[in-house]
Amino acid sequence: PVPARFVLLANGQHIAVHAADTATVTALEPPTYEPARYTSRHLKPGMFLLVRTETSRDLTRDIAEQLFLSPARRERIASDIDTWRVRLRRLLRENGGSGSLEALAKHGIHVGEQAVRAWASGANYGPGSKRDFDALIAFLGLEAKARYWESLEELRTAGRKAGHYLRNRLLRQVEDVSTDVFEYAHELMFKLDELSDVSIAAYLIEAVDSEIVELSDELIGHL
Repeated sequence: PVPARFVLLANGQHIAVHAADTATVTALEPPTYEPARYTSRHLKPGMFLLVRTETSRDLTRDIAEQLFLSPARRERIASDIDTWRVRLRRLLRENGGSGSLEALAKHGIHVGEQAVRAWASGANYGPGSKRDFDALIAFLGLEAKARYWESLEELRTAGRKAGHYLRNRLLRQVEDVSTDVFEYAHELMFKLDELSDVSIAAYLIEAVDSEIVELSDELIGHL
């Protein structure tokens, strides 16, 4: 399970988003309605939340994989990252949150439980510090730390490129929409034509639940 927060959309549907402080979603905020990344606690009524319509996978990562990584590199990176994430998830299952934090702290990794669960679930890429990452890989009993770090950094770089690409593409589409439309619309659809399987909807946020719950990662992002 991962920390999550429910968001009520104006069409009456609920969607769960990651609640970790290191996890972000893309939203449009009035009055400019320019796409930006927000943690769940910074979401508020009146914003439009961008949701991929086909699956619950993170849109930025989908674009990163399709446009900025070759199929061979995608496969290698996924294998490398899955290797240590599977072990980290096992650690959380066997020791619980507090037990895992104590074990990690003994190896010099001092972070909160939400951060560790976000690393394990894929809500974010992983430790941002190479020192913490190397310590994590060693603690999990794995070798080839340099290779795993290289894969993580390559995915992070592709993600940054995808974020810029998505923001620029969306900005061009949003610029074509009068801000008056946002004042009365509850839902807007956007399509990235050159990515045949990528389309997104912008849903007006009605309310954001202050309570944080534990949910299976598979339930995150589903309407």
